[in-house]
Amino acid sequence: MSNHFEGAFAVLSIAVVLINIALLTYLVWIYRDMNRQVSSPFTRNLLLFPSFLLLQQVIFLGALVHVNLESGPNEGGPLFLLNLIETAALVMLFRTARQ
Repeated sequence: MSNHFEGAFAVLSIAVVLINIALLTYLVWIYRDMNRQVSSPFTRNLLLFPSFLLLQQVIFLGALVHVNLESGPNEGGPLFLLNLIETAALVMLFRTARQ
């Protein structure tokens, strides 16, 4: 794939990671409120799930930006696809949490 397309995928991947971070932050907020209302092992674990994913996404974002700044766009296509799949799953959780 040409460097131009890799660069576009790298930028899109970063944008999708930022969307994931926003969705996860909102899910942590919702699940934190749930845990305050109904404190149980289930709600505590429900709160931990998006918290760890949020940590993973923040670390991944830093690594993604660093790699792209240091060595130029690199393997943006597969990363974009993986992040997009994660976004779809988070949107499903987001919809369920809002109900």
